[in-house]
Amino acid sequence: MTARVVVLAASMVAREVLSRALSRTPGVKVLATCGDAVAAKKAIESQDPGVLVVDPELGPLDGAVFIRRVRAARDIRVIAIASSAAVGRAALEAGAARVVMKPNAHLVGEQAERMLAEVAMAVLATNRGASGRSLLGNERLQPAGRTVLAIGASTGGTDAIRSVLRQLPGGLPPIVVVQHMPAGFTASFASRLDEDLPLLRVREGYDGARLHRGEVWIAPGGMHMGVDGKPGALELRVQAGAKVSGHAPSVDVLFASVARTLGGESIGLLLTGMGRDGAAGLLRLKQAGSATYAQDEASSVVWGMPRAAWEMGAARELVDLDRAAKVLRRFRMRTAA
Repeated sequence: MTARVVVLAASMVAREVLSRALSRTPGVKVLATCGDAVAAKKAIESQDPGVLVVDPELGPLDGAVFIRRVRAARDIRVIAIASSAAVGRAALEAGAARVVMKPNAHLVGEQAERMLAEVAMAVLATNRGASGRSLLGNERLQPAGRTVLAIGASTGGTDAIRSVLRQLPGGLPPIVVVQHMPAGFTASFASRLDEDLPLLRVREGYDGARLHRGEVWIAPGGMHMGVDGKPGALELRVQAGAKVSGHAPSVDVLFASVARTLGGESIGLLLTGMGRDGAAGLLRLKQAGSATYAQDEASSVVWGMPRAAWEMGAARELVDLDRAAKVLRRFRMRTAA
């Protein structure tokens, strides 16, 4: 199955680079390359593509507005090329399935090559069907239920998170993650995870996002993320604020919000990292009645955060990454109803 693509970018250089990279990707067919929203609308209506690759910085018509209009009118997968975290978040809120961070305006250099490969991988993901996702990225989502799985990590955490999530089935309660990263990097981290994990949908968090089963939400760099709402109608709260426990996003903030909102109906997992962020929050989860775990020393890159949690009695068990995944899989069975 060939992925049929329309490319939309105000910059002629961006159009040419994106179109050339996608055209030489096996399994991808570029139907049209457009410089403005009017041309893109006509191309989409006449060519019926499955994918729109768009640079949301379109000048007079905001790209997020166009994405929202297109997604409201038809089934199409939108991949946004964002120059900043703010642009990426706006695209996600408008309905983009993926955001890939743009390293520079002219899309040149080694970083740009990696970005173009990431875009091509995102486009090719429209062909996967075994995961049970809609090929167009607008699958019907199951309610979140009454629980979440909360994960925190720092140094060495990107690989640890990926290792754990790769072993999980679909249909889990929503997973919320704080990985210490600066602004501008978490969107691409979420996008790469989403490509790697066919059974889970991974996105960067934004304020007001509703939580559903089978989703993983990554806290945006430089912002605090928490969980709010009522059981069965849970939402993310994402906002700027002073650093907590030395970090923004802070694992302590996430864990404390889960404990406050859900009490014992959750699970907390603190992975590898330097410092103490997450230890106090994990203790709050445990005191609320939640199941709490910390990564063991042997499998941690830096046994700082998990050690702090273990020494204060916040974790009921030390686990390696395989054991952590097993615990989360078992939690799915407990919450299946």
